[in-house]
Amino acid sequence: MSPQAALGTINAYYVQQAGDAPDHSIFDTTGVTDVTPSNLTYVDYALSVDETSPWTVLEIQEIVNEVHSGLVLTAIGTGLSHAVLNSIFIPVLTFELNLMTLPVWVSLLFF
Repeated sequence: MSPQAALGTINAYYVQQAGDAPDHSIFDTTGVTDVTPSNLTYVDYALSVDETSPWTVLEIQEIVNEVHSGLVLTAIGTGLSHAVLNSIFIPVLTFELNLMTLPVWVSLLFF
């Protein structure tokens, strides 16, 4: 399949709802990078809700870049949230109450 035919396949699917959903290899054939089996669902959603179709290769690449950046930020945010919770909250006092130890957490953000 030529790059132009692959682009036509993508546009036909999203504009006219014709044919099968393009897989990551179709995007690769057009020259669009960073579409993988693991992020294809997110790319599919982004293209489905984008109302500027039909697209050029560069326009699709911009959408994919936005999806990729969003996924990276989500991954970083998820990683940071665990790290932040583990580093800024420390147990400083414990009280024993009815055979139970209850930690009192103090946030270092307020110091």
